Amino acid sequence: MCTGLEALAFGTTALGTVQQIRGQEQVAVTQQKQLIREAQLTQTQAAFKKAAIRKDAERLAGAQRAAIGKSGVQASGSVMDVMKQSAEDAELAILTAQYGADLASEARQEEAQAINENLANQKTSTLLQGVGGIFGQLL
Repeated sequence: MCTGLEALAFGTTALGTVQQIRGQEQVAVTQQKQLIREAQLTQTQAAFKKAAIRKDAERLAGAQRAAIGKSGVQASGSVMDVMKQSAEDAELAILTAQYGADLASEARQEEAQAINENLANQKTSTLLQGVGGIFGQLL
C-alpha cells in the first residue's frame, strides 16, 4: 500500500514530467517561429536585392544609350550585343539572387519541420523517463 508521502512523490514526478514536456513544446514553437521568420526575411531581402539589380541594370542601359547617342555611332551590331549582354547579365544576377533565397528559405522551413519531428521524440522520451521515475519509486 502507498503512503501519503509516496503518493506525493508520485504526483510530483508526474507533474514534473508534464511541466518538462510543456517547456519542450514552448522552446520548439519559439524555434519554429524564428525559423519561419528567417525564411520570410530571406525572401524579402531577395526581393529588395532583385529590385536593386534591376535599377542598376536600367541605369547602365541608360548610360550605354547616352554614350552611344553622344558618340554618334549607329546602335547596331556589336554595340547592341554589348547592351543585350548587359541586360542578360542583370537577369542572371536576379535569378541567382532568387535561387539563393529560395534555397536558404527552404532550408529554414526544413529545420522548422525537423524541430517538430524532434519534439515528438523528446516528448516520448520525457514521458518514459517520468514513468520510469515513478516505477523506480515503487521499487
